[in-house]
Amino acid sequence: MALEKIAAMVALSGVMAYAIFGGADFGSGIWSALASGPRAGQQRNALYKAIGPVWETNNVWLVFIVVVLLMAFPGALADLSTALLVPLSVGLIGIVFRGAGFAFRNYSRESGVDTVPLYSVIFAVASVITPFAFGVALGATGGGEIKLNDGAVTSGLFAPWLHPFPILFGLTVVCACAFLTMSYMTTRSSGDLREDFRLRGLLAGVVESTVRALGRGSIRAALGPAIGPCCFEVSDEVAAHFRRQFGREVASGRNVNLWLAAERALGKVGCESVERIEICTSCHPELFFSHRRDQGLTGRQGVIGAIG
Repeated sequence: MALEKIAAMVALSGVMAYAIFGGADFGSGIWSALASGPRAGQQRNALYKAIGPVWETNNVWLVFIVVVLLMAFPGALADLSTALLVPLSVGLIGIVFRGAGFAFRNYSRESGVDTVPLYSVIFAVASVITPFAFGVALGATGGGEIKLNDGAVTSGLFAPWLHPFPILFGLTVVCACAFLTMSYMTTRSSGDLREDFRLRGLLAGVVESTVRALGRGSIRAALGPAIGPCCFEVSDEVAAHFRRQFGREVASGRNVNLWLAAERALGKVGCESVERIEICTSCHPELFFSHRRDQGLTGRQGVIGAIG
């Protein structure tokens, strides 16, 4: 295999790692701003506690990506840095403010100050702006609007990314970060607090935003095995949230039908065909892991998507 292909695969691995780990990190700030209900304080404390040991280290993946590109593709890095100077600068500044907000908030609490709204606001706002800016830059890179002439960028500072696709891609990245955080938090919480995080993960809009980012055309989806309405019992409060968002039929008493909720979310944004594989993961221990059934003893299950 050619060296440049190996380098590209290494860089892509870094991007994926940053998206997974850094994305969940950014999502914690998003949800700290959107925490609501009688357990809002508990939600924020759980989020801060979860990211506390790792929030400084996740950006190592960003450094890794830049180093690989600098070593293997210095010309491409220079062109991308020129064409995408605005969104990349916004993203980097956001990282600085986000880290400062989180650090000063914790130091203030250790000093006996229980409420530090300014630092929390800075942390939350930067947690939204930063992944959005990086998502816009990534969308612009794949959008084909960066123009070169004799090795020099000729598309300007704004034209490459001021298009619907990069903007929608940035919004999708923000939703994906929010979804990742809620997915992780369901394994780091219990009781009603876990149901709060589970609900917010579905309400993050990642399904709708992903469909919108795919653009026009025929879009079909398949909903794979998941915990079924037979086993997914939640609190009355969470069930009421599902009814308001997706219709009364998605919840029978305190049991919620996640398949139907996801199908309706897809239908709202124009997905013309949705197939449901109604196999409950909780009812089939011989086939699937289930966090709820096994009380936290779980493995990993995969998903496959295709664009054609």
